Amino acid sequence: MTFDEYTERATTTAPHGLSWHEQVHNALLGMCGESGELADLFKKHLYQGHDLSNEDVKSELGDALWYVNAMARAMGWTLEEVAQANIGKLKARYPEGKFNSERSINRTV
Repeated sequence: MTFDEYTERATTTAPHGLSWHEQVHNALLGMCGESGELADLFKKHLYQGHDLSNEDVKSELGDALWYVNAMARAMGWTLEEVAQANIGKLKARYPEGKFNSERSINRTV
């Protein structure tokens, strides 16, 4: 599935009739909520003896992706554009193509 196909399918489940501000707030709060749910899975695994289910992690990542897509759409971007911008930033930060602690600490990008 491509990013465009994902957006087309995921968008059908988005709330209708929201203002731009409401779309942005919904997406922002949704991303925060899903990050919390993902963190909770790991907290329960690390400190409460729960099994860590790969399927639960995948599900929460998918929910987070839904909200990232919603934010991108509200801002007028595609997921492809967001991904390309991120790769551009990483290439500028790590031109040798791999993580470097010094460049991470002393960022210019």
